[in-house]
Amino acid sequence: MVLDVSEVSPITEFFVLATGDNARHVKALAEEAIRAIREEGASPDSREGLEQGAWAVVDYGPLMIHVFGREQRAFYDLEMLWGDGAKVRWKAPVRRAKAGGDGAKA
Repeated sequence: MVLDVSEVSPITEFFVLATGDNARHVKALAEEAIRAIREEGASPDSREGLEQGAWAVVDYGPLMIHVFGREQRAFYDLEMLWGDGAKVRWKAPVRRAKAGGDGAKA
């Protein structure tokens, strides 16, 4: 889920909220977000919680990525807490497989 919190937060503009199935999954999702955004030329200002895997936060200033375990997402319920923010409709871009990356011939 993506929330536009620019009208209600003094510290950021967008939250990305995601849920992992377990600590390893939370860490992997957060690391993949960092990798993908790094490909676009940005590095996080800070990152917290990747090693613990219950709730990882990656801060890019105007964008904050929150990756929770299921229990933590339900407990902290940021959708309700920041409910005055608008949900952003978006569609992830389709990524094409790199030639030769999976052993297949082009």
